[in-house]
Amino acid sequence: MTSKHQQKGSIVNSFLNSVEKIGNKLPDPSVLFFLMCVGLAILTWLVSLFNVSVKHPGTHQTIHVKNILSHDGSAMIMNDAIKNFSEFPALGLVLAVMIGIGVAEKTGYFDKLMISVVNRAPRFLILPTIILIGILGSTAGDAATIILPPLAAMLFIKIGYHPIAGLTMAYASAVGGFAANIVVGMQDALVYSFTDPATRIVSESIKTNVAMNWYFIAASVVVLLPTILL
Repeated sequence: MTSKHQQKGSIVNSFLNSVEKIGNKLPDPSVLFFLMCVGLAILTWLVSLFNVSVKHPGTHQTIHVKNILSHDGSAMIMNDAIKNFSEFPALGLVLAVMIGIGVAEKTGYFDKLMISVVNRAPRFLILPTIILIGILGSTAGDAATIILPPLAAMLFIKIGYHPIAGLTMAYASAVGGFAANIVVGMQDALVYSFTDPATRIVSESIKTNVAMNWYFIAASVVVLLPTILL
């Protein structure tokens, strides 16, 4: 039985090690984004050779694929770059939210807030408080996954629990509840920036806003809190 467990563990470890090696070889996200743009340009050239077209679902207008590697395509990219950037529907909202969240995170506001709330919680509320802070920590970006696990481990030592259990619980709360919250956060603004232009393709009469997903993310908090606690 022991040898089987060791063999299974070695297989899992070797798989995780290979995933880590492959992940470490990946280039910087900015390089990946640039490569995707190059790949998209090549794809437009290939598809344009076959004169591919689609019909707009809203206006029923036939749209042909344009080769952006051609002279006209390159001119279109250069001439419309500023226009496309400035007329992006959710640009102002996304920039405002990201600046606000970024300032609060870099100044240490979210870190101090999480530490203060967890340290002041009564003993019988420590577990649900850590889980709730982990779930709501997505408002602070990645701060919860960095600050909360070691803090929870130290608190667990203080109250006589195993520190690994606290670290694991806090990390699971921060990562598992990343899409859940009771307030509108940065990820909602980012998702809205893609959803709003997509709905306008179908119909201009569809009204969207950054808080349209709130019922789902708020209900997720109610579901995840007792689930992780139990």
